Amino acid sequence: MDAKALQEAVALRFEVEKLAALLATERERIVELREDREHWREQAQRLALTHEKAAIIVPPAPSAPEVRPGLLARLAAAVRG
Repeated sequence: MDAKALQEAVALRFEVEKLAALLATERERIVELREDREHWREQAQRLALTHEKAAIIVPPAPSAPEVRPGLLARLAAAVRG
């Protein structure tokens, strides 16, 4: 093997090792992203369950609002005395 071929083989070996390291890093990143996704999914499910429970508990209906006479009725009553 001549010097040029040896140098090329070393460069290719270095490139393969670099790509293998990059691939390992990306695989780790995929695992982390999946874990994050599962965490957010669980949180969303908990919130959805909490929301459903809150929707089931219906607050009591407010009492009927106080009926007040309108402005004209009050003025007429004031004029009549």
